[in-house]
Amino acid sequence: MADAFALPPNFWSKVVVRGPDECWRWSRALDTDGYGKLRYGGKTCRPHRVVLQWFTQRKGEGLEASHGPCHEPSCVNPAHLSWKTHKENMADRVRDGTNNRGERNGLTSLTEAQVHAIRADPRPQRRVAPDYGVCPSTVNGIRTRRRWGWLP
Repeated sequence: MADAFALPPNFWSKVVVRGPDECWRWSRALDTDGYGKLRYGGKTCRPHRVVLQWFTQRKGEGLEASHGPCHEPSCVNPAHLSWKTHKENMADRVRDGTNNRGERNGLTSLTEAQVHAIRADPRPQRRVAPDYGVCPSTVNGIRTRRRWGWLP
């Protein structure tokens, strides 16, 4: 197995390096989520995580390699990367507006206006649900704020 704190051979030749404050983009294979990927030591790795391990000399076990201030998944600039807990990483995404909750989530069938309307509707959840194409348990989750709880 390769040294945990070594960069793969020719690593930087696969990176578009720009100024010290700009994103350095991984120019090779990307996953569907936009994050880079590479084979190294017999494993598929995330290049930004490999750079952060090399830069900090830490494996970051139990932590996430967080992008900031850029939030660009293909960025491998060590100045844009840091180790964070999942909770810290998610809080950054909410703060910076790069999260995919609510209408930004491609799997949702509701808008924020519909969620507000569901909360305001006095009818039983079994009567409200068909009007929005959701099941009664979804209406219940919205009203009890287990779903869309971050909305005022």
